[in-house]
Amino acid sequence: MTPQEKIDEIHSILVRWETREKRKRIFAWIYRIFILGLAALVIFAPQLVLEKIFQISEPIIKHIINQVIETQKEKISDISENLKQKVKTFYSGQ
Repeated sequence: MTPQEKIDEIHSILVRWETREKRKRIFAWIYRIFILGLAALVIFAPQLVLEKIFQISEPIIKHIINQVIETQKEKISDISENLKQKVKTFYSGQ
């Protein structure tokens, strides 16, 4: 490898590193602006933030509750069938 090729390789590595660092800095600034925006919303418009949170989470919570109810109904049905079988077995044995 010639000295010029070595220099070119080192230069390309430095350029890639510099580009990566620039991207990191840009992303960090975007992230900071986003976080500060959210903080400003929470500080200056908490009612709006809470309304949006409840608006988004309400269907999810309803779905979870409905799933729990269905599961409990199935368990109750299974227990009921089990009891019926035990009662039939008990009375048929006498």
